[in-house]
Amino acid sequence: SMTMIEPFTLNASPVRAYDSRAAGGRISAGQERDIPLKTNGGVPDGATAALLNITVTETSTAGFLKVFKPGVAVPAASNINWDHEGSNVANNATVVLDAEERCRIRCGGTSASTHVIVDVLGWYR
Repeated sequence: SMTMIEPFTLNASPVRAYDSRAAGGRISAGQERDIPLKTNGGVPDGATAALLNITVTETSTAGFLKVFKPGVAVPAASNINWDHEGSNVANNATVVLDAEERCRIRCGGTSASTHVIVDVLGWYR
């Protein structure tokens, strides 16, 4: 099914919505974490999707990260991939949000773990 996306609002500057180094700790292979994007005013009430910059840092072995709407099947495609310990990789992702303005991240890889930083660049409603 297709989701219609309404007009886009760009934040004046990126808003740090989540940093696992400050709260939550590393995310490991097979783990999922719901990220509240209203933190620090990243998105307003009623936002239906967000443009994010997602960074992995202090990675262990090779792995990948998927970003998606909570409550839907885990997507086949990853948003960020890294191939060695100590990687720092960032990528943009546009993600549909749930009714509580959250996205979900999932770490993949055999024994990967990483810290994750999520910045909100803008949002849709």
